[in-house]
Amino acid sequence: MRTSKKSIVENEIVRRIISTMKSNGVRQKDLMENIGVASQVFASWKYDNGKSYMNYIDKIANYLNVTPEFLIHGKQTNDIVYTEEDKELIKNFHRLSQAQKNHVSQLVILFTSD
Repeated sequence: MRTSKKSIVENEIVRRIISTMKSNGVRQKDLMENIGVASQVFASWKYDNGKSYMNYIDKIANYLNVTPEFLIHGKQTNDIVYTEEDKELIKNFHRLSQAQKNHVSQLVILFTSD
């Protein structure tokens, strides 16, 4: 029995990436080369077979000249200004393993919940 791929672009974040690419006249190949990802990976994002795009969301947003918040939430927030320290923290976070990222996320939730 063959399994069919899910309908293209079920994920809202990937939809916003594609829509922004079209609006900016950005080709898939150029985006993928810029963020250092094989073009085939983009196909897996479109068919919701992977969520590795979250590891590149800052690079994607930067290349598309939007904020990561816009790609993630659909809202362009101009009130968030990233300091160099913020950017370094984000870079370091992306270097962590998935298990380490989960631990950091749990700590952030723990320390920010009232």
